[in-house]
Amino acid sequence: MANLIRAVELAGQIRAGLAVEVERARQHRVLIRTMNADALFQHAHLRGAFNVRLAELEQEVADELSAFASATGLTEVTFEALGKKAPAATRNLTDIFAEVRSLAGALHELDILNRELAERALTLVRGYVTAVSGGPMTYDRRGATTAGTATLSTAVRVV
Repeated sequence: MANLIRAVELAGQIRAGLAVEVERARQHRVLIRTMNADALFQHAHLRGAFNVRLAELEQEVADELSAFASATGLTEVTFEALGKKAPAATRNLTDIFAEVRSLAGALHELDILNRELAERALTLVRGYVTAVSGGPMTYDRRGATTAGTATLSTAVRVV
C-alpha cells in the first residue's frame, strides 16, 4: 500500500510542476511581445530542467505502481485492477492523472500559441534588420530574395 501512496504523492508533484509550467507559459507571450531575450532564454532553461525532472517523476511513478502490483499479485497495472486492491488511493490517483492530462493539454496549446507569436516576432525582426541594413535587393524568377547569395545566371543549350 505504501507504494501506491508514494505513486499518488509523485503524481501530485507532476501536477504541481505542470501547473507552474502552464503559468510560466502564459507569461511567455508577454516576454515575446517585449522581446526580452534574457528572460526567454531563462524560461527555455527552466523548461529543459522541468522536462528532465518530469521524466524522472514519471519513471518513479511507474516503478512504484509496478512494485505495488508485484506486492499485491496483480499481473497488470490498470486503474480497474488497482481499484480492487485500494479504491481510495486509486480514486486519488485517477483524479490527479485527470488534472495532469488537462494541464498537459493546456501547456501544449500555450506552446503552440507561443511558437506562433515567436515566429511572427522573428519575421518582424528580420524585416526590420533587412530594412535597416540596406543594400541592393534582387529577386529570382520565383520572387525569393537573392540578397547575400551568389549571382544567378541561366544557361540555355540549343540543339
